[in-house]
Amino acid sequence: MIAIAGAEFLFGGDIITVANGKKLDDTETFAQFVRTLKVGDTVHLTLYHEGTTRQVEFSLPERPILPGDVPADGRRALTPLLRRRAPLRLQR
Repeated sequence: MIAIAGAEFLFGGDIITVANGKKLDDTETFAQFVRTLKVGDTVHLTLYHEGTTRQVEFSLPERPILPGDVPADGRRALTPLLRRRAPLRLQR
């Protein structure tokens, strides 16, 4: 964990700096970008890792159904439980 401007962030791995040509320099910009995505969209990312940057491109897959998505009360509808979504955090 590192602290930036009083907020704590996980540190390590690849850091997304640009997505589809848009600089991701704050959490709201990142959240707006994620909200625009649809299954099948082509995503272009610039990643920073250990002093180097690289470009990657991929087609956004469908999110699998997770155990927390299935209602515990026996209902058959598979509607994601939105209140269980984790907050988005931008890593720099």
